Amino acid sequence: YGSVDATQVLSTIMPAVVIGNVLAMLFGVILNNIGKSHPNWTGNGNILKIEDKELIEHLEKEKNERQDKPMTIQSLGVGFFVSMGFYMLALIINIYLVPSIHTFVWLILLLTITKTFQLVPEEIELATIQWSQVWVKNLLYAALVPIGIAYMDIGEVIASISNPAYLIITILIVMGAALGAGLVGGLMGLYPVESAIAGGLCMANMAQTGDLATLAAANRMELLPYSAYSSRIGGSIVLVLAGILISITGF
Repeated sequence: YGSVDATQVLSTIMPAVVIGNVLAMLFGVILNNIGKSHPNWTGNGNILKIEDKELIEHLEKEKNERQDKPMTIQSLGVGFFVSMGFYMLALIINIYLVPSIHTFVWLILLLTITKTFQLVPEEIELATIQWSQVWVKNLLYAALVPIGIAYMDIGEVIASISNPAYLIITILIVMGAALGAGLVGGLMGLYPVESAIAGGLCMANMAQTGDLATLAAANRMELLPYSAYSSRIGGSIVLVLAGILISITGF
């Protein structure tokens, strides 16, 4: 982000992420109790009021096929080179075309376009998924710990947590995400409780690990596939907006 200090940015954001994750679990418990009190507001894990059995069967079949696909050295190699290829392309675009926007923003846009128009064969897409799973399952925390130690200013973290305005804003954002997702979901033919959990809380927590904790607290593990889309799409939009705002304001 140019002149923006990464330590300052991360130290300001991380308390909100941690607090938001705890609040998401708490609100998940509250929404579960609301569903018990108002049965017509919840599908007890089913998000669609009118279930499309053929679509559900298709998604389940696709999921099982991906899980049953063996992970080989060749597929991991393909996943690695494709992933690095997209990253290098995003880096080149950011440097030579629009250097004021972060590389990850361009990477997300490239991947979104590629997925939307199905520009990558299914076998290669599966290879990239397998490569990402290796990182998420085995190396994610090993990378996050040193990043957190190196780029977080503990003094600023404590100051943020002890700031009432900071806490209130964080609480209102998580509440707003859940309420907005629940209301819009209800208008779109979804159950409000499940919409609030999958579309709102799972966008305001700590990504995949936060999704698991939130859904477990809400007793809605059936929503995991929907929460994955919420985390990825919602997180991508937030990253794009954050990159644009930081580049404009200079933080």
